[in-house]
Amino acid sequence: MVKEQKTTQKLKTPTLDHQITRGGETKLMSVDEASQDASRHPVLVVVSGNLLDVGRILPIGKEPVFIGRDTNTDLPLNDRLVSRKHIEIATLKEDVGGYTILVRDLSSTNGTFVKGKRISEAWIRLGETVEIGAETILLFRTESFSSIQDRNLILSMVSKDSLTGVYNRRAFEQLIEHVHEKFLNTTNCYSLLLIDVDHFKTVNDTFGHPAGDKVLRSIAMVIRSEIRAEDIVARLGGDEFAIILPHSRSAGATKLATRLLRRVKELCDEFNKPLNLTLSIGISEDRGSKLKTAEVYKQADIALYQSKQKGRDGWSIYSSSYEDLTNIV
Repeated sequence: MVKEQKTTQKLKTPTLDHQITRGGETKLMSVDEASQDASRHPVLVVVSGNLLDVGRILPIGKEPVFIGRDTNTDLPLNDRLVSRKHIEIATLKEDVGGYTILVRDLSSTNGTFVKGKRISEAWIRLGETVEIGAETILLFRTESFSSIQDRNLILSMVSKDSLTGVYNRRAFEQLIEHVHEKFLNTTNCYSLLLIDVDHFKTVNDTFGHPAGDKVLRSIAMVIRSEIRAEDIVARLGGDEFAIILPHSRSAGATKLATRLLRRVKELCDEFNKPLNLTLSIGISEDRGSKLKTAEVYKQADIALYQSKQKGRDGWSIYSSSYEDLTNIV
């Protein structure tokens, strides 16, 4: 019998996912083991917090990643008590017990907590959580690559408007309920803006639907550039948009409305077409009252109707005196 010859060819050093450290000794895994192990990846999952964030997944690798409110971080969060750069995942290790990560607080204002204790840095094992901000909880676990891609894709598909990239009506209805319940019976407040593009049908009829779609995308981009990270913008359908402003009184909402009116007029110069783009905006405010979200929405809708009655290209704040001037039920 011919004995099987042993190969002297060395395996390439695998990536972190393809090696295990036991007792200080790094051991290479077989191809099958490496393939099986590579099918799962260490991640942080947002399991509690702002509804805009819950379910999002951040893969963890060799390079440090940053989490905070800043949109330039690897996982930007919509929690107003999270600092712009709140934590760093500085190191990922793997040993016989599984993955661990080094979580480092970046001198955040409101702190980082592990097992109920505020930390400057701490090692976290699989299954453990990190708490930051007002309500955000991050769970350290592993996920398959396909699951990461599928979940992030599904979250985007069910919550985002495919044309403009802002939230759709379904997401808006969930998010305003979340904000409303959070502020109910408190001294905090939020404002709601309902926005219509004036005479938008004329744009479609005169220049075609592709031009109309471009106008809607551009208006959505203008809105997103003018709001804060914690604010929420949605397209409700057609030429209708809504903006939720947590922790903002109607005075702040009117300042935003004024900026939007100006910015949208400036868009006309970018289209090389004789467009006359203006907005009608209705504003309502809720300060921890007993109103339901439907009533807050109706008040903004009544104010929107008033803006149109006054000649469009403007904003109105809800007043009970407007109710007799509308046919809104």
